[in-house]
Amino acid sequence: MRRKHPSRAARFFGDTPEDDTSAPPQRKMSERQRAALRDEHWSWLRMIMVQTAWGGAIGILIGYLIIHHDVRRIGTMIEKSDQWLLFTFLLLFSFASLIGSIAGGIAIWLRAEKEARDHM
Repeated sequence: MRRKHPSRAARFFGDTPEDDTSAPPQRKMSERQRAALRDEHWSWLRMIMVQTAWGGAIGILIGYLIIHHDVRRIGTMIEKSDQWLLFTFLLLFSFASLIGSIAGGIAIWLRAEKEARDHM
C-alpha cells in the first residue's frame, strides 16, 4: 500500500516530489487580521527601541560614573591623554551599546514569556 503523504523524514530531507500537495493551502487574511498583526509588530518594535534606549542611557551613566569617580585610575588616564574626547566617547559608547543590547534582549525575552503564558 502506497502512502498518500510523504513521511516526516522525506519532508525533512527534501525527498518529496515537486508537485507535492500535502501542504495545506494558504488562507487569505482579512484586513482586520492584517491590521492587528501590523499593530502587534509595531508594538514589539517600539518596546525593543524604548528598552534599548533606556539601557543605552544607563550604560552612558555607568561610563560617566566610572570616569567621574576615577575607578581604577581610568578618569586620570583619560584626563592626561591628548585625545581625551575620543577615549571618553569610546568608553561611553561601549557601555551604552553593551547595556542597551542586554536591556533589549531581556525585554524581548520577558515579553515573549509573558505572551506565551497568556496564551496557555
